[in-house]
Amino acid sequence: ATTRTAVPLIAILFCSKISSAVSSGGTAFDGSSFSQSSTRNNTRNNTSNNRAATTRETTPSRVLYRTMEPSLSEYEACQVSSWYLTFSCAFPERRKGLTFQTRVLDVPKSFREYLEEDGVRLPPNTQPSSCLSCKPAKQVSGDDDDDDYDYDYWSENSSDQEDDENTTPASQLSHDSQFMELTDQMTVAIKDFGGFVIPKLNWSSPKDAKWINEGTLKCQTAGDVFLLLKSSDFVSSDLELLSKQPLPIQLVLRKWANLHESQEFRCFVKDKRLVAVTQRHADQYFEHLPQEKDELLAFLEHFLVESVLERFAAGKVPSYVVDVYVDRKDRCWLVDFNVWGERTDSLLFSWDELHGWGNDKPNEIRVVETEKEVRPHPLNNFRAPVDTAHLASITGGSPESFQVFMDLCQTPGESDGVCANL
Repeated sequence: ATTRTAVPLIAILFCSKISSAVSSGGTAFDGSSFSQSSTRNNTRNNTSNNRAATTRETTPSRVLYRTMEPSLSEYEACQVSSWYLTFSCAFPERRKGLTFQTRVLDVPKSFREYLEEDGVRLPPNTQPSSCLSCKPAKQVSGDDDDDDYDYDYWSENSSDQEDDENTTPASQLSHDSQFMELTDQMTVAIKDFGGFVIPKLNWSSPKDAKWINEGTLKCQTAGDVFLLLKSSDFVSSDLELLSKQPLPIQLVLRKWANLHESQEFRCFVKDKRLVAVTQRHADQYFEHLPQEKDELLAFLEHFLVESVLERFAAGKVPSYVVDVYVDRKDRCWLVDFNVWGERTDSLLFSWDELHGWGNDKPNEIRVVETEKEVRPHPLNNFRAPVDTAHLASITGGSPESFQVFMDLCQTPGESDGVCANL
């Protein structure tokens, strides 16, 4: 993308004061490797040899399973649109439903083209991202009034765009009635859900891009939604996966809920049996969890047996991962379903042991027992780019100073992307 295209994104970073969010370390997904070293040692004593022989017998099926991509039926079952209606209706315990209010929107072809296009620009006629803590850097007049700010500066139909850039998919969205209708549907959903929503595609939310929205997935406008989706690698991963599956792209908007992170749990269901539970946020230590974990395990197992195991995908998908939330009234809520396998983060477990979990092995819950066991945040590698921290030190974090800095630079290709005047 040229410097012109990149300016709005970088300016947003400074306006949102995200330089403090720069971090390093951690990975997005579990990257543990599978080792067969125990099967290659023939010099151990009889007990060790027996253990190795057992490993040799079980290893081939585990390797085969780990290398298999989840089936189409598994992916389809874990889409929000597939399970939402099942768990949003009334249940015997007289609750309205077991999950949060959700709206699934069908999207036009141009929506995908917009997401896949290089650069970050808001579509025409959408409000600028409501996450901005100050006004855009470009001011039309000297008056300090909202009406004097050129909000089109953030959109594709800005007059600053070169003529040849106006042939991009996003630049034509103002003439796409289906796309504009989608934008209107998003605005209506946000209003119906109390003014705040969390966006996602078929499977993934743009949680790796929270840094650009002041560290949250909370969206107040369609512009917030577009900004998060355009900035997310996880969303790009969904698009890549959908290109290989005969499934339509869906935009999911869920009502915002302020969840306490200590009460979120990830449950692993194998062959319609709960085998493992882990706290959802392994990067934090919650003092009460070690004392309550056994009670929590029994509570979550009861909930899944009574309300989920036979209902999810009509019992046709035996293995999956489900995220749940336990509120202050000891009610359990379904947050999301994920496919069984390495695509889903195993957190305090490893996929090696989960794949090999036998039917005779009792289920288990794991929480961070001490502060020393806290793990790096899995999204640390998806925080604000380090380059923005360096630029912030040069410009003092001021959008105006940054704009002056960018004006001194030539666009890539004119001088190999190097600032010629510095």
